[in-house]
Amino acid sequence: MMRMVVVVEWSLVAMIAAPACGADVRRAERSQPDARPAVRDAPSRDASARDASFDAPIAAAPAELSAFADAVRRTSDATRQNGSPNCAAALPILPAASAADVRRITEAHLARLYGTSEVLAHETPCGGDNLGSCPAFFQNHVAHIDGRMTASLPPHAMQVEQQAAPVVVTIWTLSRADVVFATAVTIAGRRGGFVMGLGLYTGLSPCGP
Repeated sequence: MMRMVVVVEWSLVAMIAAPACGADVRRAERSQPDARPAVRDAPSRDASARDASFDAPIAAAPAELSAFADAVRRTSDATRQNGSPNCAAALPILPAASAADVRRITEAHLARLYGTSEVLAHETPCGGDNLGSCPAFFQNHVAHIDGRMTASLPPHAMQVEQQAAPVVVTIWTLSRADVVFATAVTIAGRRGGFVMGLGLYTGLSPCGP
């Protein structure tokens, strides 16, 4: 089964991870399209168009997903106590009938967390016979943003890889007036008809659903 992972220029991620520099970071992908044909840069819909399912009560979410979310939260809290300026959390445990639903729910979640309608996703294949594993790509992206989280999140990413499908790794850039101010990295899929995944979020305290 073909799975997905994100590719984005590390220069952009490094600039986002250091907001204290004060420089306005313009969205690089508009002027420098990625030359790799596998990459899909997909602009999101306006945050005001989120559908009501994002607010729907969760009546039948598997207990295993709640336990997964609790474990990610504990890992994030412990890593932040050791000096990480960022945070990690499980994605909202909402019904998802397809990979497109997972993407839509993740996009809506990020728009709410960061208070912006300008959300851009970057994806490319991973997980096939000739590609690296999705957790390895996720860990590599995290390492370029937050070295402290690199050591703590891999077990949770592996759990997503083993228990959800299809797995997608995505780098999301968050902007206001075309100026990028934050980034997030997610690994996600579907398990039992629900979203299963986690994200690393820059510049948020606290974070998560």
